[in-house]
Amino acid sequence: NPSDGIYTVDTKFNDFNIEVYSLLGKKIISKRKNGSSNIIDIRNYKKGSYLVKIMTKNKVIVKKIIYQ
Repeated sequence: NPSDGIYTVDTKFNDFNIEVYSLLGKKIISKRKNGSSNIIDIRNYKKGSYLVKIMTKNKVIVKKIIYQ
């Protein structure tokens, strides 16, 4: 999943929150989304690994992404 800093989040959920964290635990992005496809842009941050947390009413999903 290495990327240039732009990620598309496709989910089956229509209403959810997205948070992006550095591996040190610092929250760098927090957004509420409506719709199943959304863009995360981390190009303004240092290259490296990050955690993306997707939260719905009933579920929490965490994925690691790599920005190169």
